[in-house]
Amino acid sequence: MTAPQARPPAHAAARPRLRDIITPWRVLYTVALTAAALLIIFGFQKTSTTRAVPCSGAAIARLIPCPGDTSLTQGIIGASLASGYQGALQIDGVEIPEDQMRTGGSNQFYFQPGPGTETGALAAGEHHVTLIYWPAGSDRDHGQTISWTFASQ
Repeated sequence: MTAPQARPPAHAAARPRLRDIITPWRVLYTVALTAAALLIIFGFQKTSTTRAVPCSGAAIARLIPCPGDTSLTQGIIGASLASGYQGALQIDGVEIPEDQMRTGGSNQFYFQPGPGTETGALAAGEHHVTLIYWPAGSDRDHGQTISWTFASQ
């Protein structure tokens, strides 16, 4: 008779060896995914959101639409100025009459292009806006200007 063979414990057979877990393909995939994640993070950090013309400043609380933005062809165009300022708008070289301006107060100037307005409905494409603004106690001739462009669709 032969002596019975000793069997390894059941839990020992279930353990994979380290050599079976770490394969060259798994190492390659891990390195590639790590590199891709680092490139994505680096790319987002290098994205620049600075504008050639700021969307606000000392006398300008807000420009609508902001320089370089895209707006609807009949979207609102204008500016909110700091308290104590008045202003006028020109769109593509056309001065907007006061009776076509919407005001949300003495220092807010908005225009909505469309049928029956000075500019009519704006065509899709790039448009140029000029804001002339001056202190309320002064006149327009002593004012400053800021110009910006936006795209409409």
